[in-house]
Parts: sequence; C-alpha cells; structure tokens
Amino acid sequence: MSFFNKSLFVKVIGLFILSVSSQSAVAKPNIQEKYDVLKQASNYAQSIACSTTFAKDSDDYKTTVKDVFLVEKAMDYEEKNEIGLKYIVFWGGDAGCAGGSGTYSNYLTSFSRDTETRPFLVEKQDILDDVNEDIYQINTRFIQDVEFYNGVLLVTSSDYSDNNTDGGNNFPRYQYRYTLVFDMDTYKWKLANKELIKDFYPNAKSHS
Repeated sequence: MSFFNKSLFVKVIGLFILSVSSQSAVAKPNIQEKYDVLKQASNYAQSIACSTTFAKDSDDYKTTVKDVFLVEKAMDYEEKNEIGLKYIVFWGGDAGCAGGSGTYSNYLTSFSRDTETRPFLVEKQDILDDVNEDIYQINTRFIQDVEFYNGVLLVTSSDYSDNNTDGGNNFPRYQYRYTLVFDMDTYKWKLANKELIKDFYPNAKSHS
C-alpha cells in the first residue's frame, strides 16, 4: 500500500533544491549549535508538557542530539555571515499535562534564528500540524523514528485500521513510513509519500 503524490513531490523537491542551493546547501551542522538547539528544545518542551522525552527518568525514548536536524541555512556571501538558520527537533510528551489516556504525543518542533548573535526561538510547535491541517494523515501518538536526508524528512509511525482490527487503543495495526517535503509556495511541510512497512496483526479479522 503506497500513497504517492507525484506532482507535489516533483514540484516541491525542485523548489526545495533550488532554494537550498541558493542559500548554501545544508551542510554538516555545527555540533555545538545542535546542542544549543537541544537545550532550547528541552527548556521549551518541559515548560509546556509533562513526561517528556527530555526527562532524566524517561522510560522509553530519550531525545538526544541525533534528533536535532538542520533543515535550512541561509548565508550572505558578500558579508560572509549567517542570515538565517532553521532546525527541527523530534520529541514527545504530554502537552498540557492532562495525564489521561491518549494525551501523550510526539512533536517536530522548528527552531530558528536570524543571525549568529541571536538565540534560537520556537518557530512552530509542531510542523505536523500543517501536514494534518486539511486532512488527517499522520498519527502523532505513535511516531517511532525521524530521519532527515537532502531536504526530505522520513517519519516512521503507526496508525489504526479502518475496520477495527487493531490490538486496542495503544496498539495500532499498521506501521508506515511517511516522506515529507517542504513546499516553497506555502512554506509548509507536505506529505509526498506514504508507504506501508508492517502489519502488526496480519491474521486479524474485522470486528465490525
């Protein structure tokens, strides 16, 4: 099972590559810079959520510097200085500290700064809000992994079936890999591809 919006993918990839090329292709990020972003992300997450993946006693996933992705870098070549930088951080937590069943979620929070002398600030709490804005596409409760390669975000997450063949509220049936690309027309991340990679209950029968 695979969803593929070819026209969007080609258009967005072309625009992204053009944009990145003109801004200095996103090279290897400065490691200290990544730790600075990680610290800001930790402070932000723990100010709005409980049981975050930044907590020392986090039982499951632990957000580290490997979850910090440099997605955009703009340079002024004449002045030889930075004029814009953007990172995305993958983390999880119970935003609002509701403490109920299903209140825990995962986030891809974007951080940016205008110059090297300014701090990193939250740009958007969750870029996946844009992906799910018009139609539900990615279940943020079950994100297991995020990777970034050459302008493309790869998100591995799970979701429920349409015919009630799951293992319960916390056990969705299918695992997918989602490909996200940045649309320069709307300045939002968009879903370009959805690929089924695993069926957790291949022998399940519909309960409807």
